[in-house]
Amino acid sequence: LRAINTVVPLAYNNSVKKKDTVYILGDLSFSRKADAERFIDRLNGEKFLIIGNHDKNIHSSTRFVQITQIKDFSYSKFGLNIHIVLCHYCLASYNRQIHGSWHLFGHSHCRPVEGQPKLSFDVGIDRIGIWRPYNLYEICQIMNMKEQGLSEEIILKKIQENKNNI
Repeated sequence: LRAINTVVPLAYNNSVKKKDTVYILGDLSFSRKADAERFIDRLNGEKFLIIGNHDKNIHSSTRFVQITQIKDFSYSKFGLNIHIVLCHYCLASYNRQIHGSWHLFGHSHCRPVEGQPKLSFDVGIDRIGIWRPYNLYEICQIMNMKEQGLSEEIILKKIQENKNNI
């Protein structure tokens, strides 16, 4: 646990600036609320929490811009026009799925999800040991590989080959 409390903030803050927007897809803390909030305060960025099943202690924390179960939005900047659905859990069906929207989730902690939709991806920081959030560029690269039909196994291998930037 001490290693996590040291490694995660260091890796996280090396890739997230103070003004960056960060979506945390749940299971942030098992700790008491006060301990969890001290940990959250060490993390850079404007943080949004998509509540997970282990976040009961922080479901009313004031450390987040927003706390919700699902975040469903369109992103249109830098030539991108993407609809994204965020949830702690992998959803079998989600808004605008048939139109190519993306679904990002956590919860599975490295375990394969049976029936996972093609354009969905587990972005848990524990998945391949990068211990930091994926950035939008990486998500775009991942979804591009998924659209090309590459398996998650191959995608994860590519990510592990270069943990700082795919």
